[in-house]
Amino acid sequence: MSEHTSGWRLCRWDVALAVGAAVYEVRDVLLRGSGDRRYGEAWWPGIIVWAAMSALLLLRRRWPGPIAAVAIAADLASFYPAAEAVALFTVGAHTLSRRLQAGLLAASALGHTLAFWYDPDVTMPQLAPHYIIFSVTPMLLGLYVAARQRLRVSQEEQIRSMELERVLLEERARAQERREIGREMHDVVAHGVTHMVFRAGALQMAAESRQADWVAEEAVTLQSLGRGVLGELRTALGLVGGGNHGDRAPLPTAAGLPALLERTREGGVAVTLRQNHDLDSLEPVYGRTLYRIVQEALTNVSKHACGARAQVDVAYGPQSLTVRILNGPPSQPQGTARPADGSLPEGGQGLLGMRERVTLLGGTLTTGPTGDGGFRVEAIIPLTPRHQPARARPPRPGTGTEVE
Repeated sequence: MSEHTSGWRLCRWDVALAVGAAVYEVRDVLLRGSGDRRYGEAWWPGIIVWAAMSALLLLRRRWPGPIAAVAIAADLASFYPAAEAVALFTVGAHTLSRRLQAGLLAASALGHTLAFWYDPDVTMPQLAPHYIIFSVTPMLLGLYVAARQRLRVSQEEQIRSMELERVLLEERARAQERREIGREMHDVVAHGVTHMVFRAGALQMAAESRQADWVAEEAVTLQSLGRGVLGELRTALGLVGGGNHGDRAPLPTAAGLPALLERTREGGVAVTLRQNHDLDSLEPVYGRTLYRIVQEALTNVSKHACGARAQVDVAYGPQSLTVRILNGPPSQPQGTARPADGSLPEGGQGLLGMRERVTLLGGTLTTGPTGDGGFRVEAIIPLTPRHQPARARPPRPGTGTEVE
């Protein structure tokens, strides 16, 4: 019957509405009591009705339908409109039964009609406004309050659902990015271990030709260990990588940046590259991370800043690798510029994928809008001593300063 009465508790609003209705009726009784035919010469019968109805109004949310029916009867018997208004408002706000709401309005209309027929002092021009003000309007206000409450609850549930969906999508994106990183590591480490096995085999052959038995034994052991590790590594990382890797494109490296920028220009983004050092000595894991960051950032520029100019800065220093992608505001309506066929594939999972890659290497990623309406992506990745540039070589011709 009611949405809210199961956990009913008396609150301040119940008391305030009951007191307000009582004050209104006391004023009415004192002003009209001795001259009203319904009270006769005494005004105390009206006070008794007022006291009873005020007490019942305290329970209006606990039993909205019965309280409203009693209030309508009291209004008919002793002209108590304030209690009826409060009770009908409560029915509209706290019940879902349209039959109950319509029935109470019909009962109130019947009471007003009976008052017109049996009380010669009551006229129809008096009853119509009274019915609208004290019966129809409170019910409509209650229905409005109930609708707003349901809308608020629905919006809160939608917000909670969207937040849960966002968390799940982030978790899925992280897992997918880790699988992609695992796939890349599978190829790199497997390649290195394979070379180790081949080198150990060559060492064994060389040792055998020189009759060095102990060297041959060590080489056999090394070869056996390498093969075992290679098998276990393929099994473990194959699970992380997520299935069959037979048909897949070569893994990108920093050497692919010029081609990536060229495909981006074909998609409608004017992009330039500046680097302070030759990237050939950059380890593959850092080169792939650099490529993925630039790829994802330029993909976002193509999607959300059509026609904008973009600048890619790469600083390869002794302590860290820094890449910064800065684009200006869009100069075309969104959706105008499109990449050429297969020119700018998705780099992974957007900013979340970038952050996951950088974090796994111990770095930091900073993103955010710029003051002129553009966007900035900057990643700083610390380098271990073996990953630092061998010497401060100048960049190769055509790769230094700026590439248009």
